[in-house]
Amino acid sequence: ESTVKNVAAVTSIGGVETIATTLSIFILAMVLNPDVLKKAQKEVDEVVKQKGELPDLNDEEALPYVAAVMRELLRWRPLAPIGIPHRLSTDDQYQGYHLPAGSLVIGNAWWVDAIKLYGPDTEAFKPERFLLNDGKLNKTIPHPETSAFGFGRRICPGSHIAMSAVWIGVVSMLAKLHIGRSTDETDEREEPHETAFGGGGLLTPLPFKCSLTPRAVEGVELVRSTSVSYY
Repeated sequence: ESTVKNVAAVTSIGGVETIATTLSIFILAMVLNPDVLKKAQKEVDEVVKQKGELPDLNDEEALPYVAAVMRELLRWRPLAPIGIPHRLSTDDQYQGYHLPAGSLVIGNAWWVDAIKLYGPDTEAFKPERFLLNDGKLNKTIPHPETSAFGFGRRICPGSHIAMSAVWIGVVSMLAKLHIGRSTDETDEREEPHETAFGGGGLLTPLPFKCSLTPRAVEGVELVRSTSVSYY
């Protein structure tokens, strides 16, 4: 019984909660950065206009700004900022410190992503830090998923599935939703803020006011038809 519960919990956290939380962070970032939202939607709109349907994974190369948004999303607020603790199987050395086998090691992904690799101005949500001057993706800059999904042999085995699922969710919302601040005076949630996150193993946004509405009526039917074709 205990094993069944543990497997169910790991499946939920690893395959559902992580993706849903990342998409919540995306919505928060777009509410706080409407200029980024506008640029990303313009790029997605051009692909939708050409295809007549929502973008899929084959369109990633045609959406460099969206790719930069995805990378900035992982860098700005990594879902698991300190990852999962590891235990050394052999002795190791780090910056003059001796770490004996069996030592508990925690990788600070947030420090790597926010300070070491992508500074300065690390608190700002700036997809442009991953782009060249001509708007193409700068592939010489390390991808934040290198640290966001863990390290070494224990790296998250579902990272590629997770990135694909988040990408589909992001481009679908960009294509068909207005994302903005809520004007509902009865909304009792807090105003969106870049530091309003809860604790625990995952960096989860606290409930915040926002508005999600269809950009066009026909977009609703397109999303519904897409969901049928996917499932």
